[in-house]
Amino acid sequence: MRSLQRSPLFPAAAERTGACGRASGGDASVLRLRPRDARRHVAGRFGSDELAHDLQIGVEDGHLVAGPVGGAPRRTPFTPLARDLFATDDVGWRFERDARGKVVRLVASTDRARGVILTRR
Repeated sequence: MRSLQRSPLFPAAAERTGACGRASGGDASVLRLRPRDARRHVAGRFGSDELAHDLQIGVEDGHLVAGPVGGAPRRTPFTPLARDLFATDDVGWRFERDARGKVVRLVASTDRARGVILTRR
């Protein structure tokens, strides 16, 4: 998987550090998140009028995964890039919070569709 921190899907990923920190060692492109920050209050059902089905974000084996509501989750775990910024092999996921810190939206981007907004249901 190419470095999504340099991808046009995530132009400011390096600046969005949130509750994460640089991993020690020689690889400056690796970000480390506290596990509870990666999952806390993020899992749930999200939908959009642009999509035929709602999307379920869940936790499987300690990692976030996505799949259609009522269907099997994708097996590709989310890779954390920053507090609310994740990636899988083909999708960038950015969670947006309200003023109180509650996740209210999910923005998904691929090479073919950028900025698809899904609202928490």
